[in-house]
Amino acid sequence: MSVTEFVKNLQANNSAFGKKSASLLEGKDFPTTRDEYWKYTRLRKLTKNEFTQSGKDFSSDLSGVWKEDYSNRLVIVNGKIDESASKYDLSISKGIQSIEGEIKENDNINAGDDQIFSMISKAYAEDALVIDFNNQKERDLLQIVFVNTRNSAIANTLIKIKASKNANARIICNYISEGAGVGFTNTYFNLEADENSNIELVNLQAEEAGTFHIQSVNGTQEKDSKISVWNFSSGADLIRNNVNIRQNGKGCDTHVNGMYYGEEKQHIDNHIFIDHASEDCESNELFKGVMNGQSTGVFNGRVIVRKDSQRINAYQQNSNILLSEKATINSKPELEIYADDVKCSHGSVTGQLDAKALFYLKARGISEERAKKMLVSSFLEEVIETLPEDELKNYVVSQMVSRIQLLDHE
Repeated sequence: MSVTEFVKNLQANNSAFGKKSASLLEGKDFPTTRDEYWKYTRLRKLTKNEFTQSGKDFSSDLSGVWKEDYSNRLVIVNGKIDESASKYDLSISKGIQSIEGEIKENDNINAGDDQIFSMISKAYAEDALVIDFNNQKERDLLQIVFVNTRNSAIANTLIKIKASKNANARIICNYISEGAGVGFTNTYFNLEADENSNIELVNLQAEEAGTFHIQSVNGTQEKDSKISVWNFSSGADLIRNNVNIRQNGKGCDTHVNGMYYGEEKQHIDNHIFIDHASEDCESNELFKGVMNGQSTGVFNGRVIVRKDSQRINAYQQNSNILLSEKATINSKPELEIYADDVKCSHGSVTGQLDAKALFYLKARGISEERAKKMLVSSFLEEVIETLPEDELKNYVVSQMVSRIQLLDHE
């Protein structure tokens, strides 16, 4: 299907990068399974729908979503900021004009990805944010709630997060949906970590069935900076997470971790690219998935170590459990190494629940349902443990447990 046909009901914004992105989309078709980066993901069930840019009225009660110790809160409904539901004391610029000069029409990280959805977001976003973390205190905390009201609503959102030298920021993003019909959440994050700064981005994707979710995170790091991204994915008919990070300075540290649960005919796709473009850096990826029903999962983790990027430590691991004979996983960890002084490893394993462990628990009077819940929770716990604080771990589990019935929270 052509992109022109898909966006026929959408109004492009008037920004320079938006106009350029719109022009780059002309004549393009959506990728198919013949394209390497979309080999396992069919877009037909998304692209067959017609979407419109909708208003920002919503009825959801956010009391169960808010993390109470976060005083900075933003609500974004169908791609537009709802000021009446938001409160914050941070340096935030709003509107498409605020992001002029901050966003390029094309991303030069991971040029192998055609970036079709990030260009759609740039061309058709109705609102945008630039969040500048320049704190000198211990950490700035921000929660963003993205609401998609469905009824054919498309939510294109552009967010630039800048962490100045020595700044420390943690952002929790909750994605929810309401209403009936279909909805499409298409979010673009640009992360910029200055020298010795730290950005933590936690994504809790828990929309209802009938929603499509595509997120692109593109980040650059300078000397001694750290970027950590977590994707906790459930709900939505189709989820695609693109995370592309480039380490431009010495001593960078990059962590990208994920946990995903699929059931019925859900499709969850994680594509990660980490570019070691400088020396003395480290990266870690840990993704774990549990697939049930006829769901499908994809993990593609690509790490490249450039020729002069010596003394690199890079690790990636993808592990999966299939709870159904009809569930599938496609796992493809990749290492591309052009330097000789490196420590790099990757691994992938997919299997079923341990039958002996399940029998052991049932033999001690534990019901089969409870035993499965214990084993699945134990399997996914390693990803939860990568979060930096117990309070944050408990919050993440409490938010995901309503979507993942096989996840313990006692």
